[in-house]
Amino acid sequence: MSTRCLIGMENEEGTITFIYCHHDGYPEGVGKNLTEYYNNEEIIKKLLSLGAISGLDSTIERTAKEAYNDEDTRVAHSRKDFVESQGDANYYYLWKNDKWLMSSGNPKEFFEFYYEV
Repeated sequence: MSTRCLIGMENEEGTITFIYCHHDGYPEGVGKNLTEYYNNEEIIKKLLSLGAISGLDSTIERTAKEAYNDEDTRVAHSRKDFVESQGDANYYYLWKNDKWLMSSGNPKEFFEFYYEV
């Protein structure tokens, strides 16, 4: 069974640009890779430009090999829309103010997230 997640970046006007990730969305998988390898706006924008992905690897190049070609990057108008856009996701990761936030499904409960090795 897959642990699905959404990965997004909150924009200045409050919209969220995001993608779907099908595998390993739990904190020890996607969460760890986000905090370790995707920790600046430039690399996150490159990640989001891939559209939906099967899994998140340590580099854009490896992750791009896992990209689906039929689902583009999406935009939500609020955190509520972000969480409700994919009803079967288990985790929601959000880049804002140079840090990762995470929620397990409540749009009012995004907490600062980091993964310690």
